[in-house]
Amino acid sequence: MGTFPGRPDRRRVRLCPHLGAASKPQRTINETFLLTVNGQSRTVTTDPQRPLLQVLREDLKLTGPKGGCGEGRCGACTVLIDGKRQHSCLLPMKEAAGKAITTMAAIDRLVHHAIILEFNGESMRVPRDKEKDKGGG
Repeated sequence: MGTFPGRPDRRRVRLCPHLGAASKPQRTINETFLLTVNGQSRTVTTDPQRPLLQVLREDLKLTGPKGGCGEGRCGACTVLIDGKRQHSCLLPMKEAAGKAITTMAAIDRLVHHAIILEFNGESMRVPRDKEKDKGGG
């Protein structure tokens, strides 16, 4: 038997090869999150269970954190969350929301800036003689 024009053949059901049952697309409920990434406030709407690494790379277009092992062993995805080292491949978005996220690229920029200052004879620290002028001794 054929089908009527404009109507799908109801006898054909796609089966999920692993379950042997009809598969339905997973429906995710997205939430909006406020993040502070490298000192900048960013808003992202995504699945709360999505790994932070995917959000950083795909949504925010930050290429510093890399995907490696996906198990938190290699460290390629390492970021600082409120100053503590975390593996962004394992961290769900909902746990990173509202926290200060610092990528290694931002840390590299700070270190590079400090090296340039030191090379030029400047310092990021207050010289001791200026501390005395402020009443420090």
